[in-house]
Amino acid sequence: MGSEEVRRYVGGVLRARADAYDWDALRTVAGFADGLSAQGPSELAVRACRAAGGADEPAFPAAASLHALHVAIHLVDDIIDGEERPSVHLPPGLRANLALALQSIAIELLDDAPTDVRAALMRAAAAAGRETARGQELDAGGADDEEGCWRIVEAKTPPLFTAALRMGALLGGATPGAAEALAAAGVPIGVLIQLGDDLGDVMSELLHPDWQRPGDNLALRFALEADHPDRGEFAALVTRVADPAAYARAREILVHSGAFSFCVHHMRVAAAEARRIVLAAPLADPGPVLELVDSLAAPIADLLARAGVEECDLELALV
Repeated sequence: MGSEEVRRYVGGVLRARADAYDWDALRTVAGFADGLSAQGPSELAVRACRAAGGADEPAFPAAASLHALHVAIHLVDDIIDGEERPSVHLPPGLRANLALALQSIAIELLDDAPTDVRAALMRAAAAAGRETARGQELDAGGADDEEGCWRIVEAKTPPLFTAALRMGALLGGATPGAAEALAAAGVPIGVLIQLGDDLGDVMSELLHPDWQRPGDNLALRFALEADHPDRGEFAALVTRVADPAAYARAREILVHSGAFSFCVHHMRVAAAEARRIVLAAPLADPGPVLELVDSLAAPIADLLARAGVEECDLELALV
């Protein structure tokens, strides 16, 4: 089975609940399953199940649970950041209400899992929601220094991916110890994703809200604090990025200041650490998870091309 079967299952169970509750907003969320990412937590759970020696289908309840959690997290994150998601046409309060419902539904969906692992799966889903909420609060408060920025990165994104690996492995027949060993890869996977998002957000042609809180984005923080010739100019430009010329110049400085190279370097470190953990875990076949890690690291080449950075220039910037 492949991603299409996962999408059908996830969309189906959520639509069934939306119909049962006669809830239009939940029907919209069910429709999101049609665009379920091939690199997201739901797919990761299926791959972890396969890596543990199971088939894809046993992981479907976890995939549905993780999708509900993922949407809930995005809804709340957008409210905190002041962003809008036009696909959910609700005022902020009702979007928060929908997120609360989705967190509850994420637990309910695991009732379809085998009884011997059901409680462990529910605990994993609950922990992912709680830990991510704590990470979102840390993110909203901002970071005072680089260490604080890294603490936010490690707190906000990894919990959902850690849960995906743990849940998938358990559904594939892994022992609790093996599932725990594999779940540890969720931290570097989450860091890899967050750093890619940070870079993609600030290098986008469209101005991203991260520019309004530059201390919370590792690339922007590097350009503001590292010792490079254009640091003063960059600090001044950050206050004027609404001007297209200032925004273009600020992105140029991100590249040649070493900020871009800094993030790409740490993305590669995270990808290598994730591979190391996966290979060390007692799995039937680590290949399915390793393939996803490789696909998450692949956009590094695209980021370099978009920024016009050569590999040799990247290495020089890290010296």
